[in-house]
Amino acid sequence: MHAEGPTPLPASGLPAPELPARPTAAGARGAVPGSEHRAHLHPMWRYGLVLAWAAALVGLLVPENMGYTLGKLPFWWDGAVAVVAAVVVVVTLILRDWRWAPLASIAMSVALVVLALPDLGENPGIAVKQLLVDVGILLVSIGALSAWQPGRAGDAPPAHPVQPEVG
Repeated sequence: MHAEGPTPLPASGLPAPELPARPTAAGARGAVPGSEHRAHLHPMWRYGLVLAWAAALVGLLVPENMGYTLGKLPFWWDGAVAVVAAVVVVVTLILRDWRWAPLASIAMSVALVVLALPDLGENPGIAVKQLLVDVGILLVSIGALSAWQPGRAGDAPPAHPVQPEVG
């Protein structure tokens, strides 16, 4: 009878980590279960983020328009078309499922917060309202990061592969 001994280890002394199989052209049917990751935002997060941006845009423009009527223009009123265009670009990136759209959304939120700061001295009512809307969309944008993974399955091996116990 022949007794088998332990399997010899590679030269480094550690077993080689097993990498997950990449999905095939046929889709997830040919992939190893559990190896597939979302590389973009989940569709519900994308649509929710778009709706949040639409609400933020309304929340910014309606009271600012009333301030225009009352003669209390916000700091950025002369560049309102640029602000609206930048928000439309971010919404378009989100709808097109651009991989870095959540980060663009956060950057645009921070830019809107910065635009509200000069109005704190002259128009505190408009500035505080704008800051509330901007911080709200910033929080929603940060929340979208929970459903976002920038890498695709198989792009890189795990940082710390699980080592089987040797016994």
